[in-house]
Amino acid sequence: MRRQASAVMWQGDREIFPEDIAYIRTLAQRFPRLSRQELTYTLCEHLHWLTPAGQPKFTACSKLLQRLEKAGEVRLPAIQQQNSHPGPQVPSPILLQCTHGAPGAAEALALGVGPCATAVGDHTGG
Repeated sequence: MRRQASAVMWQGDREIFPEDIAYIRTLAQRFPRLSRQELTYTLCEHLHWLTPAGQPKFTACSKLLQRLEKAGEVRLPAIQQQNSHPGPQVPSPILLQCTHGAPGAAEALALGVGPCATAVGDHTGG
């Protein structure tokens, strides 16, 4: 495909032309609910910006979008708050109340039956 204008910038090994910037601007305006990640992957697909293995050049495209936003060429969606993993969950303690000295208390404790009762919660008593 023959380009009418010369490249206005380079991103990695790719020339960026005015019509590329116009396309990026139009896509971002038309689909304002796309996250930055979704926009980046969509642009990689639409502009055929792929690695030799066929994977999207996500990092290069993301850097281009940041450069264009900084230059005032495009307005990107706001960075969305990620719902990251809250970390390891600490299980609530299991409280056992057994009748002390009851016959078979140790076996009942091991099996979870008999003279022992279990409850989930916080033990504050002594």
